[in-house]
Amino acid sequence: MNLRGPSLRSRIALLTAGAVAIAVVGVAATSWVLVRRELRNQVDVRLLTVARQLATGGPGPFGLDELPRPGMRVQEPFAFDNAIQFIDAEGDVIVPATQSSELPVTQHDERVAAGEAEAYFHDVRVEGTHLRVITVPLTQGGAVQLARGLSEVDGTLRGMVLILVLLSVAGVGVAGVAGLLVARGALRPVERLTTAAENVARTQELDAAIEVERSDELGRLASSFNDMLKALGTSREQQRRLVADASHELRTPLTSLRTNVEVLARGRELAPAERERLLADLTGELEELSALVAELVELATESQVSAEDAQDVRLDELVDGVVERARRRTGQTFEVISEPAVVNGRPTGLERAIRNLVDNACKWNPAGEPIEVSVSSTRVAVRDRGPGIEADDRPHVFDRFYRADAARAMSGSGLGLSIVRQVIEAHGGKVFAEEAEGGGAVVGFELPTDPSPSEESDDSNTERLAR
Repeated sequence: MNLRGPSLRSRIALLTAGAVAIAVVGVAATSWVLVRRELRNQVDVRLLTVARQLATGGPGPFGLDELPRPGMRVQEPFAFDNAIQFIDAEGDVIVPATQSSELPVTQHDERVAAGEAEAYFHDVRVEGTHLRVITVPLTQGGAVQLARGLSEVDGTLRGMVLILVLLSVAGVGVAGVAGLLVARGALRPVERLTTAAENVARTQELDAAIEVERSDELGRLASSFNDMLKALGTSREQQRRLVADASHELRTPLTSLRTNVEVLARGRELAPAERERLLADLTGELEELSALVAELVELATESQVSAEDAQDVRLDELVDGVVERARRRTGQTFEVISEPAVVNGRPTGLERAIRNLVDNACKWNPAGEPIEVSVSSTRVAVRDRGPGIEADDRPHVFDRFYRADAARAMSGSGLGLSIVRQVIEAHGGKVFAEEAEGGGAVVGFELPTDPSPSEESDDSNTERLAR
């Protein structure tokens, strides 16, 4: 089934033609009514002028000393070229001898002649001729009826109708053509946008930007399309780098695992101690590999960060819980300086970010030295007393898979701090890494006063740093 209807260009042209048609018909009908009223008003004025002269006994062919009697021969007044007749008070009709036809008399006309009604206009047809008739009471009694043909007026109006119809049809046609031309010009940016979208869908090339030449709605649409292509291109590049970096990071533990497995497979005569050592190495490498894969999945999908609903969270209580578990697990000494702090966020994501900060500090902090964790308002900072962060490394410590020279010999996936930045930027906050006074490093984050966690983390947030 074909669901395609008329094109947008055709619909615009049809709507334009329809709007013009309504306007033209309205103007034409109004013009016709006004012209008709004016022409008929001219006829009425002439009829009324003559009728008043007759009714008041003014100058006329009769003198009007008395009402003409039936059968009386009279001349047509003022060379009046249509019809005249008199009606006496009893309703008898007096028609000039030169007039061949008699005007129809209604009960209303008889009431006017009897002095019971005012003068009035009306239309009649006599022998197929359209007449405008006025019936006016006379001062000495009776009434006079004057009629004027409307054939000239009707002919003018019929000609005007034909002209208006032709002009309306021409106007609608011109409006349709103009609508097509306007639609073609107005939709040219949309056509370019459609072509670009089809080209992207066909070639998968995301660099097909559209040149923006205007600042109206269509220009904004083209700019939004370019921004979308740019975001998609950035996302694709980040995915490509993620895969490349992941493959690089996975290569080393997988190679080590394969080597150890091959040694175990060949070494049936290995001493028990050597076998135990190899098995311990295998177990440790598998744990590191599992952690790396889990963090890669978190970083790539962001599922846990974006799926949880935001709620009011006691930041200080999250820190206390994370520190207590780290203290039991690592045996490190912690000093917590906190005050009640409530933020709006996703508790699971924030807890993971705090846990990664604490784990990072545990990795660098020398044994016996306390790790300081401070919470104030919307800021969490974790200080270790390790070697600190080199100035050249400081801008990159939250980049994905970044590892400082001093960290290359240490265990870790290189993704811990990148996940911290991912979580915090999804909450609208920012991360920081600073040199601590007296040695060591301070790494943490700060949330906005009224954070509004985004429903979807920006793919640019996947560029993370860890050391």
